[in-house]
Amino acid sequence: MNAAESKRVEDFLTKWLGSEGNERANYQTFFGDLCVALNVPAPPPKGSEEGDRYCFDKNIKFFSEKAETTRFADFYKESHFYDVCRGCGITQGGGVYQGIARSMDTQSAHI
Repeated sequence: MNAAESKRVEDFLTKWLGSEGNERANYQTFFGDLCVALNVPAPPPKGSEEGDRYCFDKNIKFFSEKAETTRFADFYKESHFYDVCRGCGITQGGGVYQGIARSMDTQSAHI
């Protein structure tokens, strides 16, 4: 890791270490800052690309015998990851936000 990469990660950790904001208040800022720290593009505005393949608040349709419901993945990238926030931040032990790279489960959902 070069000096610029180290600085980006250090800035991210300094900002988020010990943060206690709730999920709705911080998750887009948290993931946007994570994208900067990792030097990867942030998602484009929702609705700007067909299918919203990389976005915040991805609509996910769930089907059951009783009904069809729509839920939301807070941060989503097709065929890579999705996340549903349950508090954004970094713990003192260094554990980055829980479940940051959940695997896709498409058996009961249409994404």
